Amino acid sequence: MSTIVGNGTITFGDSTTQSTALPSPGTSANILTSNGTAWVSQAPAASGFPGVLAQVFTSSGTFTIPANATALKVTVLGGGGGGNGLTCNTCGVLVPGSSGGSSSVASGTQTITTISASGGGGATGGGAGGNGGSGSGGDLSFRGSYGGGAAAGGAGGSYFAGGVGIAVGINGGYGGGGSGKISSGGGGGCAIKYLTGLTPGNTLTVTIGSGGSGGSGAAFTGAAGGSGVVVIEW
Repeated sequence: MSTIVGNGTITFGDSTTQSTALPSPGTSANILTSNGTAWVSQAPAASGFPGVLAQVFTSSGTFTIPANATALKVTVLGGGGGGNGLTCNTCGVLVPGSSGGSSSVASGTQTITTISASGGGGATGGGAGGNGGSGSGGDLSFRGSYGGGAAAGGAGGSYFAGGVGIAVGINGGYGGGGSGKISSGGGGGCAIKYLTGLTPGNTLTVTIGSGGSGGSGAAFTGAAGGSGVVVIEW
């Protein structure tokens, strides 16, 4: 006959004993998993790309891969280019805007291929909008839109009359034209990458490109481009 003695110990008639005591439950919301020799309390492993958590970078820094996050979605956007300025209303002398800076996510302690997005070009002194930046290193890489201007948006009339934008499919659209006088900078590029097989605790280096400054003129100062951004989801 078998009898139960004490807390969870079963004694069989053939003198064989087996403990049924459970290990410590550990931290709340953890699960018990086997390491081959014992039961271990640990947090559930993350799987796929649920996108329920994200960190947004608007300035350069370092991203530490969270515990149990072995997969990340990384979106990188470059800074926009600046528009041109106008020296005087009658002389029509234009001051070019500057290009936006490149953004990237690169290896820190975690080895990955660099994911980058170049900044958009500044509007030129000839009245053309700036070129769009390009993405590289992503599973999806896009070129930013071209800035509006006489060469990009179609012939404008007066200084501020916009031309009609021209669609260019996946590479982004041309902005509405100003005229040969006032033009905008190009948009920054974009790259999206899905990273897998990562080691929690390792780091990634994040660089954010600044927006290009607008050309400064006595009659008109061009608009500055927006700064880049990096979004990391897990």
